[in-house]
Amino acid sequence: MMRRVIVLVVATILLAAPVVAQEQGQVEVGLFGRFTLLDRDLSLQNGPGLGARLGFFFVPRLALEADGAYTRVGVAGDDKVSVMPLHARLLWDIPAWDRVSLLLGAGYARYRYSGDLDESVSDDGFGGLIGFRFHECGPLSFRLEGTLDHFSDPELAVADERDADNWGVQFGASLFLGAKSTCDADGDGVTDKNDRCPRTPQGDAVDEYGCSLPKDGDGDGVLDPQDKCPDTPRGTKVDANGCPLPKDSDGDGVLDPQDKCPDTPKGTKVDASGCPLPKDSDGDGVMDPQDKCPNTPQGTKVDANGCPRVFEEGKKELILEGVNFETAKATLLPESKAILDKVAASLVNYPELKVEVAGHTDSRGAGDMNLKLSQARAEAVRDYLISQGVASSQLTAKGYGEDKPVADNATDDGRAKNRRVELVRMD
Repeated sequence: MMRRVIVLVVATILLAAPVVAQEQGQVEVGLFGRFTLLDRDLSLQNGPGLGARLGFFFVPRLALEADGAYTRVGVAGDDKVSVMPLHARLLWDIPAWDRVSLLLGAGYARYRYSGDLDESVSDDGFGGLIGFRFHECGPLSFRLEGTLDHFSDPELAVADERDADNWGVQFGASLFLGAKSTCDADGDGVTDKNDRCPRTPQGDAVDEYGCSLPKDGDGDGVLDPQDKCPDTPRGTKVDANGCPLPKDSDGDGVLDPQDKCPDTPKGTKVDASGCPLPKDSDGDGVMDPQDKCPNTPQGTKVDANGCPRVFEEGKKELILEGVNFETAKATLLPESKAILDKVAASLVNYPELKVEVAGHTDSRGAGDMNLKLSQARAEAVRDYLISQGVASSQLTAKGYGEDKPVADNATDDGRAKNRRVELVRMD
């Protein structure tokens, strides 16, 4: 049985709904009625009486308390005995339910007996208290409690060396000096005295007057009274009216309502309509849509169509600088082929262009031998260009030997310039 009581008390404490705790420094005064049940070994009758208490909360919920009561009870015959239970205890006020707290106390107990006895006697012992406090809105509260006081070898015991247990049931009222009203009928944290909205729905956040604060039902940061789109999905960015901001689904910097190309790949540069800007993939200065030669090597000079230029504007001859042969032979050196590859790429893009490959030598050696060598070298260049995709109908080859020098054959530098292959426009 005792175990069940302990479990019940602990559960009550753990599951308690909080009430306002008594403040530190609070003073409690009270009056109560008491019915005292004296141990049978004292040969005294039980009886009602009145009492008073005084307490001091030195920390919240914990007080030092003293009380005393007076009652007259019968004894054998017509004799009467005055009984004065006195207590000094430590009292723990534990919040339990709304406006109800559990009281637990323990401390010193003293009973003084006087009246129709040979002399007044007193017993000192240990006392315990358990009960409930019923809080009102202001300084008033009511207490219902039971006490048990234990004494070893009491003076009035019939038999020697017997212990006595006196019981008591008390009910009374207490005042907390200086306490303010705590009535809050709607539980919003604002006392009824100051509450201008006394029926606030449970859980609503309120202002200092107890009135509900504006809500933000969809959690978009715009309060309901100003929210013109009250059911915005969570996480959606909104404007000052609580309505979703336009999105930029493809992340190109142009909002969806204005984006005419809504699925632009990430990182693509776009125009004001969200559509990709034209690219210049080969970096020749001509945009891809207009570039008829989209893979021009870097650094190549191109025309308006993005194709490599064969001849500069206004000129009909192009000296193939760097196109060289083995000495006294018509065999192209490896580095010459790289230059001719570019020339071939240019000519392929101008199928209407007719070009003569002209071979020239310096003046050293016999004239007829130089003429044959220049012809062979011109044909070697023509054949290589045809092997790289140039139509044979575009090209003719002719050797001029030493007849058309461009520099003085008397110097090494002049002779090097005269040994050349040229392209000549035939239109």
